Amino acid sequence: MRVVRFASALALVALSVMQLPALASVRVEDSINVDAEKDAVWSALKQYQKDEKGFQKKRINEKANSVTMKEHFCSLPIVGNTTLDYTETTKVQENRIDYKLNESKLLNKFEGSWILEDSKDGKRTTVRLITDIDTWLAAPFKNKVLRSITKKGMEKRLEYVKAHAEKQQATQLSSKASHTN
Repeated sequence: MRVVRFASALALVALSVMQLPALASVRVEDSINVDAEKDAVWSALKQYQKDEKGFQKKRINEKANSVTMKEHFCSLPIVGNTTLDYTETTKVQENRIDYKLNESKLLNKFEGSWILEDSKDGKRTTVRLITDIDTWLAAPFKNKVLRSITKKGMEKRLEYVKAHAEKQQATQLSSKASHTN
């Protein structure tokens, strides 16, 4: 009896001291500076939500300020192929879109935010993307791998928004210039 208690106590102490990082979700953050006003960035984010080909996703439900997406990911390290069902909620007054996992066979956490920040002159926008992610699967270096693949995906998404917002901004400026001439 004493041996069992001692072993249990020792196991609890070992777990609390080691703080096993593989059991915690991973937070990944990235940002990009966009040479466009916030309205153009909002428009680019809406375009991103609709782009089903570039990101293998599909809109499955849409309401006034939210959209439920089903997105397929292929050949991910540790996870393999997986499909995520998640909801994005737009909060225009807060300059953000929050997203949260509804269902996935392999991930137990996928949530975060797109956050827009104006420059002081209002002519540029910083777009921040934050994701908390975790999988049910236990694997060596799981968090390092999750961080790496999430970061790559974030970079692709941020570049998409930047390119579309800057293109729209240039089109708007060109249109304004032609109307004044």
